[in-house]
Amino acid sequence: MFVTGDSVTHSAYQEIDRDPATFIAISYDRSNTVSADGKRIVSADPHGMSGGALFLPIRQDLGQGETRPILGLAGVLVEYHKAPANVLVAVRIGPIIQSLPSAQSFGRPPFRLEKLSG
Repeated sequence: MFVTGDSVTHSAYQEIDRDPATFIAISYDRSNTVSADGKRIVSADPHGMSGGALFLPIRQDLGQGETRPILGLAGVLVEYHKAPANVLVAVRIGPIIQSLPSAQSFGRPPFRLEKLSG
C-alpha cells in the first residue's frame, strides 16, 4: 500500500511543534484521495503506519551529466495529526543514520553465543 501527500508550509510545522530540520511533514486527508487509476477513494487509516518508510522523489546520477528519477528513502513515519493539521510526520533519515553507532564501535557483543548442547 502507498499513500501520497504534498509538502506543508513552515506554519504547519509550527502548528504541530516539529522542527523541519529533523522531521518531514506531508499533507494527508484520507477523505480526499485519488487512487493510482484516478478514482476518488477514502484512503487508508494512518494508525499502524508508524515505522513505515517515507519515500520522496530524487534524481539518481548516472554519470556523464545524465540522471533518472527514483524514489529515495527520506524518513520513517512516526505520527499522524488529525484535522485541522491533517499531516503525516516522519523523522528524516539523516538524523536516524547519525544516531546509529558505527560498525567499529560495536566491538564484542555483551553476551556469549554458546553451542547448544543436547
